[in-house]
Amino acid sequence: MLKHLTLSRPLVSLDVETTGINPRTDRIVQLGVIKVYPPALTVRQWMTLVNPGMPIPKAASDVHGITDARVADAPRFAQLASRLLAGLTDCDMCGYNINFDLQFLRAEFARVKMDFVPAHVVDSFRIFQHHEPRNLKAAVRFFLNEDLGQAHDAIVDAVAALRVLDAEVARYALPTTVPELATRFARRDDVDPDGKIVWRGNEACINFGKHRGTPLTQVDPDYLRWIVNADFPPDVKRVAQDALNGKFPTR
Repeated sequence: MLKHLTLSRPLVSLDVETTGINPRTDRIVQLGVIKVYPPALTVRQWMTLVNPGMPIPKAASDVHGITDARVADAPRFAQLASRLLAGLTDCDMCGYNINFDLQFLRAEFARVKMDFVPAHVVDSFRIFQHHEPRNLKAAVRFFLNEDLGQAHDAIVDAVAALRVLDAEVARYALPTTVPELATRFARRDDVDPDGKIVWRGNEACINFGKHRGTPLTQVDPDYLRWIVNADFPPDVKRVAQDALNGKFPTR
């Protein structure tokens, strides 16, 4: 499994599946752990479903395929915590966008009054971003086989973005109409274009600040008034004002 890494202590590759994306309000529903031991690079793996103690939203089940029925007889995180913490102690850790997984693990351990402090952490996603940038200049090189000589000149960048879009349609056999493209690649969890308010299942929830993850129906009216009067985009202010008037978004 490993041909190039040199290990000085066990390395754990970790992934979690969850009920959503907010560690404060969502829960883990599945844990997957690969542990590699030096010096012989012996590999052990462990996977378990986790009963989150809350309904799994359909939007989350659509992503990972885990339903309420599948976790009904699974252990709660509290029942796994001691064994899991012992297995992770004195290990280095890695994962793809692992900060997401670690945030959930820290939150779950905190709920059972345990401290979880990983040793060295390596994120293969950050390495990928560093060596394979995804900016416009890189896109022009990849899709058009050209160099974007005057990057950040507005008209040059606008022309390049248009040509890259056209090349993407051809390369990936995408729909050729703008409405079809917009529908396929829309951010489906956003209530407003800036993502300040997002869908969690069928609930519109605040996606920033101290009320992140809180349904609009449960947000303090004073906080909604602050949004209406603060420097927020018009769409966000409109949703907040509607909520103050008792009118909430429906999906």
